[in-house]
Amino acid sequence: MIGGEIKLYSVKEYLKKEVKPALGCTEPGAVALAVARARKEVEGENIKKVVVDVSKNVYKNGMYVKVPGTKGMKGNKVAAAVASFCGDPSKKLEVLSDSSETCLQKAKLLLDEGVVNVNCIMDLSGIYIDAKIYTDENFAQCIIKNSHTGIYIVKRNEKIVFFNKENPEENNDFKFSPTFHLDNFIKAVDNIDQQDVEEIFKGIEMNYKVAEHGLKLLGFNEIINQINYKIRYFCMAASGSRMSGSDIPVMSSGGSGNQGIVSILPVAIVGEELRLEKRRIAKAVALSHFVSGFIKSKLGKVAPVCGCVNAASPGAAAGITYLFSGSQEQIMLAVKTVLSDTLGMFCDGAKESCALKAGMAGQEAYDASLLAMRDIGIKDCQGFLNDDFNKTMENIVEIGKNGLTKLDDSIIKVLEKRNS
Repeated sequence: MIGGEIKLYSVKEYLKKEVKPALGCTEPGAVALAVARARKEVEGENIKKVVVDVSKNVYKNGMYVKVPGTKGMKGNKVAAAVASFCGDPSKKLEVLSDSSETCLQKAKLLLDEGVVNVNCIMDLSGIYIDAKIYTDENFAQCIIKNSHTGIYIVKRNEKIVFFNKENPEENNDFKFSPTFHLDNFIKAVDNIDQQDVEEIFKGIEMNYKVAEHGLKLLGFNEIINQINYKIRYFCMAASGSRMSGSDIPVMSSGGSGNQGIVSILPVAIVGEELRLEKRRIAKAVALSHFVSGFIKSKLGKVAPVCGCVNAASPGAAAGITYLFSGSQEQIMLAVKTVLSDTLGMFCDGAKESCALKAGMAGQEAYDASLLAMRDIGIKDCQGFLNDDFNKTMENIVEIGKNGLTKLDDSIIKVLEKRNS
């Protein structure tokens, strides 16, 4: 289905709610945000205990990923410890951008003393973080749920000092129509203004910067001439940099830094290679965000499957095909083709090897677009794919949310065996 009910989408609203700077992996970042916000409410330097209860998705994604500003230390527990001393909750997902050597040494002491504990709530999915911090003088609590920056409630000695009704935007994700309407997404991106263009290019420039940093880390100095390999290596390098604990932020999309990398960079690279004007490139990136965001809204902010390949790659395919002046039918063909190739790649937690998935996701989006522009791709009902894209999404949701309900449990058990 391409048309249907009318919903006036706003690029400006989507950028405000779903496209945000993030430092490092967003799950440990959200844990750090919750701890830092609770820390604001307690007095006393002597931290007696930090307890963080998280959903299984947050737990899994943050188990073994490097935390920025920690010299390669990994995990949610590290993020919580560092945030206890130098986290700035006003910076949201860049909460640890002010980390220092003094702060790190204090955090290591907390960890060595066993003061910090992160517990997994195995029967809870999605984004949920309950952080409690105790000092000699008092204690405070901060709960985040539904989105990485969605601070729901803050308490100080059991007294509520903040409730989400005071600032509903913190917990108010972009609302999509229940059904997919490509024509409405295209209408929205065709009406972007100059402010939208500049905001989108902030994300492009930010993700180019982290990609270039990653390429230097890899010692990759030669010029990449083939566009498909350029897309692959830039996405891989950008993801690898942030997964390795780089202190360079990325522009996220739909709550994920890697999703932001794949939603933005392949489209921007193609636009640059085609020497298109900034406005057209920005429109294509916005379309990528919309398509990626819609798919992620069905799968969930954090899911058993990899959002980078299952959501951002189809989004990038839509944006690239738009740059090629493809028809709506060709855009949908590219989206369906890349989904047929990538669906089912599961998420085994955030870590450096996510870079390989990000690189593949970017290149697959480009290849699917090239095929679609020649009217080649998956056109009929095959496997989970249906002629009606909304029915395809229903099938994806059935597979992702219901068919894979035990996948995260199994992955967590496997990962925890490392410490046994």
